[in-house]
This record gives sequence, C-alpha cells and structure tokens, in this order.
Amino acid sequence: VVLLAPEQLGGRKFRTFIKQPEIRSHLALLCIDEVHLVDEWGKEFRAAYRSIRNVRPLLPDWTTLLGLTATL
Repeated sequence: VVLLAPEQLGGRKFRTFIKQPEIRSHLALLCIDEVHLVDEWGKEFRAAYRSIRNVRPLLPDWTTLLGLTATL
C-alpha cells in the first residue's frame, strides 16, 4: 500500500519507484490523499490532481487506485 499527495505523482522519484519490479509485484493499493479539494476549489487549484489520470497506465492491472479524504 502506498499513500501519496497528488504533487508526488508527477515526479521522477515516483516514476522510478513505480517501475521497480519488487514494488510492482507487491503493489496492491495506491491511495491519493485530499481528493475532496478537486471539485471544491476548481481545476486551477492544485493542478497536480490532473496528473492522477496519467498514473493508472503505470500501475499493474491488479493495483487499486483509491482517492481518500478525511473531510468527506
């Protein structure tokens, strides 16, 4: 299980991390934090949320992508 802020998704460190075979073979769940801000603040606020759509193709088929929020 990996929990990230949306700003971490577009970085080189994340892409390097997610490409490691030992990580890929065990990655069951990738969680993105603070998704309640997506609609509340609009598309200009925290533009990193738009990069979430680019993450799914990087993940193994069995990995669940989950958005979380404590505010909900």
